[in-house]
Amino acid sequence: MAIGITGLLEPSDGVHGFDLLDAQDLSGVIPIAQGGSGQITAQLGINALTAVAAATNEHVLTKDTATGNAIFKAVTPTDLSGLQPKDATLTELAAQTITEGCLLYGVAEDDLSVLAKSTAGKLLQMNAGATAPEWTGTPALGTPASGVLTNCTGLLAGGVTFTGPDKLISKTAAGAGVGVEIDCTVAARTVLDDTTVAAMLATLGGAPLASPTFTGTVTLPTGLTGVVRTDAGVVSVDSDVTDIVTAGSASTAGKLKLATTAQINTGTDNDKAMPVDQYVASNRNVRYILIRCVGDTTDWSADGTLKVGGDVVIPFTGTIVDIEADVDTAGITGTAIVDVNLNGSTIMTTNKLKWDSTDKSTRDYSGTAPGLTTTAVTAGGIITVDIDTNHTTKSKGLTVMLAIRLT
Repeated sequence: MAIGITGLLEPSDGVHGFDLLDAQDLSGVIPIAQGGSGQITAQLGINALTAVAAATNEHVLTKDTATGNAIFKAVTPTDLSGLQPKDATLTELAAQTITEGCLLYGVAEDDLSVLAKSTAGKLLQMNAGATAPEWTGTPALGTPASGVLTNCTGLLAGGVTFTGPDKLISKTAAGAGVGVEIDCTVAARTVLDDTTVAAMLATLGGAPLASPTFTGTVTLPTGLTGVVRTDAGVVSVDSDVTDIVTAGSASTAGKLKLATTAQINTGTDNDKAMPVDQYVASNRNVRYILIRCVGDTTDWSADGTLKVGGDVVIPFTGTIVDIEADVDTAGITGTAIVDVNLNGSTIMTTNKLKWDSTDKSTRDYSGTAPGLTTTAVTAGGIITVDIDTNHTTKSKGLTVMLAIRLT
């Protein structure tokens, strides 16, 4: 029943019944079970109706999906899915992709953008249009203030204070360390703003590196190798003078190539010089000795005859390069053999001078050519000729030829 309620019902028209009283006509406390709050103030009534005393701190009052009743519970991200902040800036922020190390900046009011992170050691500066930040490898230095910097204490580790004008801060030793003061004269400062070596040379009044012009006496380095040229007044060093010396010939002075042994043997070139070694090795240095051993109408001596024609003294030192022999009348039947000796010893151990039947020269022999086993001769050596074997019909006449290249 109601507690402290008076005049709860009143006649509706004084005859037929009763109506509920207006709220302003009620006084006292109405229990929750009877539609009241059971409390005497609004805040206490709200607390009682929501059972907030039993709820967990920071939970929110919401509708329970299973029962449809109002309950307190924690809010999960899924409970807020699909919702966007109404504030324009927060809406713009939600649209950005934020990654590790990035920077968020404003493009305009309620308009945001992201600057991705850079690599280690990069510096942050404003772009050329002064509209957005950017990364750079070198800090952009502003225009220095007017005046002269006179004290650099604390500028470098340890601090440096200039002791006077014309000074710079530098290091005199390798590696990291404290800067020191060095001189920078007025003359030195005139080239510090030059951006190239050529500009520095021009400032100093020096000759350019390319195509310099000299006056007076010019001294060239002693280490130059090659031919020093002064074509058209240009001094240079050239290891090949073929472009400044014309070709020479038998009648014209000029450059000449060196002839090879083969070219000397041919002997048709008129624009080459003969090196000594190539001449010595050529056929032009060969001397021929002809030994007449038997007269043209005389039969050869018997087999085994020694020293036909006597001793022949070698007049020079050299190397035997060829040996041949000829007869005036060819022998018939069998093989004729002649040996040649130097100081009593054969110069052809196995293959000696031989003729087939009817051959006039050893060059016509069908077998192996003469094989020289001793070739070196010295001036004063003695050559002798032996007849080893005759044809059945003896040959008449005998001439032996030795070709010796001088050494």
